[in-house]
Amino acid sequence: MPAFISISIRERLWKQRDDRYELFGSGNYNFMNKSELVKENLNSFWNQVLSVDANYHFHDDCDVQYTVTDINDPLFNAILSSSLSDNKIDLAIQSKISFYKEKGLSFCWWVDSSSDSRALEKILEQKDFTLFGDVSGMILKTPVESISESNNIQVDVVSNVEQLRSWIYPIQSSFHMSEISAQKYLRIFKFLNESENPPIHYTASIDNKIVASSTLFKGSHSAGIYNCATLENFRNKGILSALVEKMINDTIAMNYEYTTLQASPMSVHIFKKFGFKDIVPYKLYLMGTE
Repeated sequence: MPAFISISIRERLWKQRDDRYELFGSGNYNFMNKSELVKENLNSFWNQVLSVDANYHFHDDCDVQYTVTDINDPLFNAILSSSLSDNKIDLAIQSKISFYKEKGLSFCWWVDSSSDSRALEKILEQKDFTLFGDVSGMILKTPVESISESNNIQVDVVSNVEQLRSWIYPIQSSFHMSEISAQKYLRIFKFLNESENPPIHYTASIDNKIVASSTLFKGSHSAGIYNCATLENFRNKGILSALVEKMINDTIAMNYEYTTLQASPMSVHIFKKFGFKDIVPYKLYLMGTE
């Protein structure tokens, strides 16, 4: 580490160099490219979300990072990232199938089709996982100047528990959550609101009706956009764009250099409009409980 950098004065220093970043902090010297930044934010988000309940866990093993809860929904039980050599894939997959099956939980395996071994997808398919869908891991170099925000759509920051109860509804509807799953997810964020560094939640309203929601996660190395959801009858009306405008401006105010997210195929074009780039092409493989 260069001697002129004082950790006591500046705990972390990010320095862009081509497509990589130098992180100086706590005596460590690491490199993180953009795809790693996307994955790190996703892992950190779930690590924070699941920290509020002793029955919820984010596991960061050597080769596999995964979540486990008591909610039987693959959104909450997932292999988020893995780094497996071909000779370890079969055993690792069977181990996780047994682990979740014993708990009676369906789960999802996130596969980075740009870097994970093709053997991983092949063996998942052989073991009767179902290809659930595609998700784009995306990243934005945060603009220097604030962007203009829509005037015809009301965007509010959630500031109390009552508003949080309204915030959950578009998420429950859009992600097809059961009432039990939605209430447990809501409970998590009620607890997180009392934490040291809580995420920021937003709602978008039309005619005083909340029709969309989102969350901004304040990560250590990047901001993360999560929980973007719009009620079906209000889609394609610029509502998600209004939420994104507000969140980007807030990341500018918080001096984040990068913002990450995971986008469904139907929303990728919206985020690209703001300059987000496709970095991690995920495929999600689902294993049910039956």
